[in-house]
Amino acid sequence: MIAGARVVAVAGGAAALGFAHRRLKRFAWVKPLYLTGSWTAVTVGLPAAGVSVPLDLARLGFTLAIVASTVQANVVLSNLRDAEGIAGRVGARPARGVAGAFCAAALGLALLGPSELRALAALPLAMSVAVVAFRSGERFGAVAVDGALLVGGLGAYVLAPG
Repeated sequence: MIAGARVVAVAGGAAALGFAHRRLKRFAWVKPLYLTGSWTAVTVGLPAAGVSVPLDLARLGFTLAIVASTVQANVVLSNLRDAEGIAGRVGARPARGVAGAFCAAALGLALLGPSELRALAALPLAMSVAVVAFRSGERFGAVAVDGALLVGGLGAYVLAPG
């Protein structure tokens, strides 16, 4: 199957951010934004761009916001564990607070948004566990911080209606 123009555009945008990673990561305030944007584009944008039926823009908007907020929490914790960027500069307590706020926002959106998206609450719930249990170090980051996205995604898949 050949990808349509929308899929190519979204994938091209995410690829451009990936190719610019080395240059962009030097800017402390830009890194969390482009990482979140690229991951959200791949996990939500590509599937949305690939469908041939008209999209419900409200549901798409809520999905983008829930996923982006959860991924942003992941980026904050990942930068904290590596002592990079703003999170590494401000310290553990404020950075964990910011990550927790992103999780709370994502959870609120999932619970108050369209009922079909309630299963997405599993994403910020899993990431919240990583925020509360946070420990610096590569092993914790790889298992708990990044694993929270996997666990939350699997939870959302299992809980999704139909």
